[in-house]
Amino acid sequence: MKLTKDAVIKEVRPDGRWHGRALVEVEIGPDFKEYIRKNKGGHFNFNTRSRIAQAFLFSWLPEKEKTRLIDEGGKTYLRSWVEYQSRVLTINLQPEDEIGRFSYSLDEEILEGDELKDFFNKHREELGDAKLNEGTVGLKINPRKRGFIESGGREVSARYLLSSEHAYKDFYCKSNSGFADNTLFETETSIKMPDGYYGVIVGNTMGGYTYHGNSRIVDPGFSGRLILELQTREEPAELDENNWYVNLLIYKKT
Repeated sequence: MKLTKDAVIKEVRPDGRWHGRALVEVEIGPDFKEYIRKNKGGHFNFNTRSRIAQAFLFSWLPEKEKTRLIDEGGKTYLRSWVEYQSRVLTINLQPEDEIGRFSYSLDEEILEGDELKDFFNKHREELGDAKLNEGTVGLKINPRKRGFIESGGREVSARYLLSSEHAYKDFYCKSNSGFADNTLFETETSIKMPDGYYGVIVGNTMGGYTYHGNSRIVDPGFSGRLILELQTREEPAELDENNWYVNLLIYKKT
């Protein structure tokens, strides 16, 4: 898996209070440039910064969006429009805000079978109370640590959310039970993602009742509990112990 640095907003075009488009740009290295050109544009993703996503502000690359490569001063830049949407707060994006990263991965970079089993056994202590599934590593979700982001049209700037690791808590309501359309959870224990590997959170969680937002990448060297931005598809009547997990695909860093 390969990621860019954080893309910088060059222009913002709001479409009402909750939605809009932003033109972003980031310098890319020769590997990313070659991948895009070799694959006629390539298939890659845009991943929202966690500090923004924790307030349920998401940005993504629209389907069939045309990206541009710009060679300037001996450097290459990737430029593209991305869409953004607030789930509960009024968004205020500004030029120079850094809202996310582009990424791509190759099939041979994902760990499967014996390779995934060897990874799990080698790094079991770093992965806390994780369990090995078929194709993924499961991290237990703490059912007692949950909360919601207050809605009601409150305005927040992406720049403010980016300024502090826990700025989202200014809008946070703690709760020990129940689901909202947008609910924050934490993993039961801390993990340390081993150097040389990325974790990517699988979208469907809790047996398909919830869906994780598009801030899914766990970087090599990350240490701590994962904060999960879960969007509820259906109010679960009852969840058994096996459903209180979020699953990670494991990719080699290239």
